[in-house]
Amino acid sequence: VCATLGTTSTCAFDDLPSIGAVCRKYSIYLHVDAAYAGSCFICPEYKHHLKGIEYVDSYNFNATKCLMVNMDCSLVWFRNAKSVENAFVVDPEYLKHKHQGDIVDFRNMQIPLGRRFRALKLWFVLRSMGVAGLQHNIRQ
Repeated sequence: VCATLGTTSTCAFDDLPSIGAVCRKYSIYLHVDAAYAGSCFICPEYKHHLKGIEYVDSYNFNATKCLMVNMDCSLVWFRNAKSVENAFVVDPEYLKHKHQGDIVDFRNMQIPLGRRFRALKLWFVLRSMGVAGLQHNIRQ
């Protein structure tokens, strides 16, 4: 099941506590798409929209919406990252390496084997503005 917290087009919020309770009762995977509003939850006054978040198995939001990061930067959290890795893992001989199993190999958490280093631009924004600066920008 995919619930939304702040739909991009209308900023609508699904009833996460109700959806989450049903998903928990029947052992159904629950993903939350908070693409638009997810960045705003760094402000305490918006955290009431996170009621029911304890039911969530995965959560994503776009840093490009409100965190002053240019296009193409989304973040995702998994309650059990190993289950995602097991779903996507591809291990031909030419991709094996001596550190296999010792570190998180992010190529196993997505369909393509690799992606550009998008995290660097988010890191620069966090370092230059800090949480307080980002909160100020969101409130404006």
